[in-house]
Amino acid sequence: MRRRPDRTLAGLLLALLLPVALPVILAVRLALSLTSYARLCEWLPQSTGQRNPLWVRQVARAVSIVSRLVPGATCLTQAVATRTLLAWMGHESWIRIGVRRSEDGSFQAHAWLLDHRARPIIGGRRQDLAGFNVLADLDGLVRQ
Repeated sequence: MRRRPDRTLAGLLLALLLPVALPVILAVRLALSLTSYARLCEWLPQSTGQRNPLWVRQVARAVSIVSRLVPGATCLTQAVATRTLLAWMGHESWIRIGVRRSEDGSFQAHAWLLDHRARPIIGGRRQDLAGFNVLADLDGLVRQ
């Protein structure tokens, strides 16, 4: 059985992105430990507004896979790393921070990345994120 060309391309993109994602995640993790998010933003690339859904999915997938290898790669680390890689490729995205109470009453904070139409790229599915109260949209790209 022949593989579909888009699946073959997706696999190739993922294979290319995995070794690129690791140093970006490590750098973001280290930077978030040493400086503020606002200072880190000064160093991050800006997007040019291009959109290619295949690249977006594969970058998010690569970051999710490689993040398992980096101790302390939190949801914020993953969102910033994904945003950085996508911005290098010209994709527009922004980070959203939210909070909620869990079933046991504890406080939970979470960060996720949204695309130009406010769809989640990394950090969870829309229905999973709906329970969070939004505290901030970072990067100045607030859209609904």
